[in-house]
Amino acid sequence: MHGWIDYYEPAQATVTGGQIWFGEPIALPAVHGLRIDRVSPRDDTRASVTFADRAAAAAGDHPPIKVLGLRSDESAAVVTARRRPLVVLGGAGATELTPAGPRAADTVLVVPVESVADHPRELRLRIAAYEFPNAFYLPAAPQHRFAEGFARLDQAQPLPRAALTGHRGFALTADALDALVEWFVAYSTGRRFEDSLIADYRRERLAELDAG
Repeated sequence: MHGWIDYYEPAQATVTGGQIWFGEPIALPAVHGLRIDRVSPRDDTRASVTFADRAAAAAGDHPPIKVLGLRSDESAAVVTARRRPLVVLGGAGATELTPAGPRAADTVLVVPVESVADHPRELRLRIAAYEFPNAFYLPAAPQHRFAEGFARLDQAQPLPRAALTGHRGFALTADALDALVEWFVAYSTGRRFEDSLIADYRRERLAELDAG
């Protein structure tokens, strides 16, 4: 909603909704895995594995591997991770429910941010118009050394608090955070908020783009 609301404001480092950090989220969903071909019965650190797609690396055809904490009914996925900006969405109050009892998960739900630098102009304009349900547009903020991009809502994921490696010194404003949360709910549930500001902006901007 560039031009309709302010997006950013200076902020101290906290792990709360709207804060911008650096981190290394994983690329989801995982498309590759490790097919475990053979495990030494004497030393499970000695194993023969093959990189394969996830279907070929399905669980259930290997003994437990204690060094990995991998049960026989579990498989090992191979994923990539890259350092990038993250928007904290929330989720800091998660509890891990284990047979030994509940304990704080010490995780936070984040949304990775991708740059639009390599995207063609027409696609950038449509991302900025919120055409795509899984992309929340974020304008550039030169004063914060933040490039134009978008939050990948389909890549939202929990990260350990300790994995947040550097606060950027700013956060989303209350209006921008409200819009992000609304767009995330719309994407993740299929609900549409037709009487909302972001829906009005989307209709207006897409109509302008389609009119040429």
